[in-house]
Amino acid sequence: MRLISPNGKKVIIKGTKNSWAVSRFYLDKFLVDKAVEKGAKLIKKRVIDIERKDNRWIIKTDKKIYKSDIIIGADGANSLVRRKLIGTIPEENLGLCYGCFARSNEKEFTTIKFLEKKQGYAWCFPREDHLSIGVGMELNNSKNIKEIFDDFIFSYYPHVKIISKWGAVIPLVKNSEFFKISCAGENWILVGDAAGHVDPITGEGITYALWSAKLASQSLLKKDLKEFDVMWRNEYGYNLVEGSKIRDLFFNKNVLELSAKMALKSETYGKILYDLINSTQDYKTFTKRIIYDTPKIIGEMIF
Repeated sequence: MRLISPNGKKVIIKGTKNSWAVSRFYLDKFLVDKAVEKGAKLIKKRVIDIERKDNRWIIKTDKKIYKSDIIIGADGANSLVRRKLIGTIPEENLGLCYGCFARSNEKEFTTIKFLEKKQGYAWCFPREDHLSIGVGMELNNSKNIKEIFDDFIFSYYPHVKIISKWGAVIPLVKNSEFFKISCAGENWILVGDAAGHVDPITGEGITYALWSAKLASQSLLKKDLKEFDVMWRNEYGYNLVEGSKIRDLFFNKNVLELSAKMALKSETYGKILYDLINSTQDYKTFTKRIIYDTPKIIGEMIF
C-alpha cells in the first residue's frame, strides 16, 4: 500500500496479511444468490413506506403492500426503516464519498492520500479489471469534494480512463454518544449502515454490515431481537466508540506527517498503519500493540 501524507510525503507499507479487493457488484450478487439458495424470497421492488398496524409491519412498494411480523432495516445511511423507527442519522455523523471506476494500462498500487484541512482521504483500490478511485470526508465539510477528487486524479492518475462516476452518503460518527442509541426492539433491528455501524476513521462498512447481519440472525434464532443490542456492543461496539473518540487525533496533520516519517524508517510501524487502514487491527488492542512494538520501532528508526 502506498501512503501519501497531507504534504505529499510518500511511503510504501506492507501488512501482516495479504488483502484483496472485490467489486460490490460481484459481492452483492454473491450474497443475494446465497440468500435465495438458502430459501429467502427476493422481491425486486423498491420499498417506499412502512408503518406499524395491528401488531404487524405494513411494507409498501409502488405496486403492492406486504405484511410482516418482523422488519430488519439494512437500507443504508439514508435508511427509510431507521427514519420511521428512531429518526435519521444526524448530519454531523455522516460522511460523503465521491469517486469513479476507471481503467489503467499500468500496474497500480493501493493508495491512500490523506487530505489537507479535511478529515478524510483519497484512495485508489485496484481490482481485477478496473480501479476504484475516490475521496471521502465529513458531509458538513464536503462542499469542494469534486474539486479535491479532480485534483487527485490530475496529480496521480492523469493516465486513467474514467468509466463512470458515483457518489454516496455513509455514516461517519464523530460523537461517541451516538452509539448509545438502541438498534433493536421487540420486532425490529437495524444493521450495517442503517445502524450507523461503520468504522469512524476509515469509513469501512462491509465488515460491520456482515458482522451485524450475522448477530441479527442469531438474535432471530433466539427469538429475542433486543438481544442484538447486547451482542453488537459486546463484539464490536468498543471499536466504533473508540474510533469516534480518536478520530480528531488520527486526522491531525502533524500526527499524519509524523506517522509517514516513522513508517518510512520503521517497517514494524508501517505494518501497524497498514493493518489499521485495512481493518485487521482493532482499536481495542491498538495501544497495546504500539507499546509492545515501541522498542522495535525505535531500533528500526535509529539503525
